[in-house]
Amino acid sequence: MVNCESVQALRIKGARTQYYKGDSIALSVANIPGVYYMWGRMDGGNTMSYASSLVIHPCDKTDQGWYYMIASNPDCTTRRDSVYVAVANKLTEAPCSPANNAVSFSALPNISFTSATLGVRCCLEPYGAAWLWRPGLS
Repeated sequence: MVNCESVQALRIKGARTQYYKGDSIALSVANIPGVYYMWGRMDGGNTMSYASSLVIHPCDKTDQGWYYMIASNPDCTTRRDSVYVAVANKLTEAPCSPANNAVSFSALPNISFTSATLGVRCCLEPYGAAWLWRPGLS
């Protein structure tokens, strides 16, 4: 006879906040004899495991997403739990140094102008200890 309280207490363990590409993802729940387990992804697809654990090695960005576990026994209420798995690319050193980051330009045109018009005539004029903005003055 299965202890139904144990089934209802099942929670996914082993999930980390962040995985990196190439890591192993190992999710599990307590293994209770007489309980049937099923693991899958929320975005559909096939069942991934019928054991009390799920291992993905090596993980990739495509493994990122919601995973669920269903535990059932005919004498107990079915237990469901889920966890989000985030997968990032590994951090690496940039393959460059300041010496390799040189830029040169050539054949740039000379641009010159004699005046510019902003389209708004304005002026600042003294006003006590401050300046007063007066649009339209020249």
